[in-house]
Amino acid sequence: LMRVNALMQSEGCNLTSPSTPNLELRSAGSNKTLFGIPAGSRATVNATVLHVHRTLVTLQGSIAAGIHNGCRLKKIDRANKPDQPVIEVFRSLGLDSCQAKVIEGSPQTIQPGDFFEIHRWAAPPETRMKIWMPPCPLTQADILQTAKAARAGIGHSDTIQWVDDPTEINPTHIMSWNKDCWQIKSSDSAIPLSGDRPSTPHILQALHTLRRPTEKIARFFLRLPVDDHTRTNIESHIAFFKDAVEPIFSSLNAHYILTGRYKNGNIEYSWLLPNKTANQSHNSLLPIRTGWQTAISLETLSAHLLRLVKIRAWHQLPSPPDANRFPYHLSLRNLKPGETYKNQPLVEGEEYRLALQKQSLCPNPTTTKRYIYIFVIDSQGTGTLLFPSLKRKNSENHFPQEENARQKQIDLGNETAFKVRAPFGTDTFFLLTTEAAIANPEVLDFNGVYRAYQIPERYSPLERLLYGLGSGARHRPDVTPISWSIQRLPLQSLPKSRD
Repeated sequence: LMRVNALMQSEGCNLTSPSTPNLELRSAGSNKTLFGIPAGSRATVNATVLHVHRTLVTLQGSIAAGIHNGCRLKKIDRANKPDQPVIEVFRSLGLDSCQAKVIEGSPQTIQPGDFFEIHRWAAPPETRMKIWMPPCPLTQADILQTAKAARAGIGHSDTIQWVDDPTEINPTHIMSWNKDCWQIKSSDSAIPLSGDRPSTPHILQALHTLRRPTEKIARFFLRLPVDDHTRTNIESHIAFFKDAVEPIFSSLNAHYILTGRYKNGNIEYSWLLPNKTANQSHNSLLPIRTGWQTAISLETLSAHLLRLVKIRAWHQLPSPPDANRFPYHLSLRNLKPGETYKNQPLVEGEEYRLALQKQSLCPNPTTTKRYIYIFVIDSQGTGTLLFPSLKRKNSENHFPQEENARQKQIDLGNETAFKVRAPFGTDTFFLLTTEAAIANPEVLDFNGVYRAYQIPERYSPLERLLYGLGSGARHRPDVTPISWSIQRLPLQSLPKSRD
């Protein structure tokens, strides 16, 4: 359920709507486990053989069960006979069936009705981030002149407020280029403006016409496009990242939109998350916008875009089916005297440190030790490794240890303490657990942009998967062990009240 929520928010869905995923429990089933699975049973995902033709195997089980192209499954044999056949999935036939080929063992030992379980796991392919850059045949000089005239005219109005940033103040009226002309749009109507450079009186008259009688003041945002020549150059530059980014021809279904504004005599551009009001910005898992920049730098625009791609990929990465679930989840301990564990919201100035808390719904779990890694992606997209430190690496993060195996809460030490500071918004804390240590935990400490797209050969399969997230560098699924998991804890950070 938490994964569905994260996926919906990473796609820009507003979870205050009635479509919020939810679970309900009928009282008659309150003493049973989900789906009636016996308590303590943690079997991995398995699939049933439907048909066998030479080395081709058709399975009942696919995407809905977490089985993707590249996953390897091994035959389950009740007699525990060695050298059981291994198959690799290469084609999905829908939500609940797929095709695989035999890569180890004899196909003659496979029969319809046989069970196969996940042996090696492959992450599903990342969906490309869709971006939209509105076309505009005007020159950059024409666009700048229109912006200057509009700013000068509205600066002397007592009934119109100029909005510098629509992510901070919700505009009631937006002026933008629409196909072949400028137009001013309110929530329920729009007025086209004639000419490539509409006059100030024309703009003010349209705003007066669109204002509702109940509106004391109109909040006006001028959304500026790039000229077609610049837009073509940007598309050519990001074509190198075509596996990660997809320009589309409409704002519909776009994950981010390139938006310009006029400020201090210049046009500044930013990638904006569409359909988010200023009031909703602190609830977004994805950054609501990138930094505003004055010059059209193809390198900077691409870097900002790839940062967004990587953040979205982290929020969408699923865990493999885990037969030996880690019995702890991530928690934060408030260091204020008398305060206990507190998950949200985080308020400016408060101090916390990291902790592991045993899951109450996982009675007496049996698990091997796991190496744990905790990092956070803040509201501006920076990834910071919190535990373990890059200096100590894997010398302090193997849990549970003998002295705390029976504890319900495990403090991870004063070195993990932090104070809540800007930027404020939604910060997502990640808990990554794995039976095999990550020799290069720097893959979890990033600015959101990889400039080196060649993944080092010395990295393990799991490290290669994590390093390549969002970079467009992965051309085939990375097959990883199934003994790792990822948990997410999105928390709001808020500025202290100034009252």
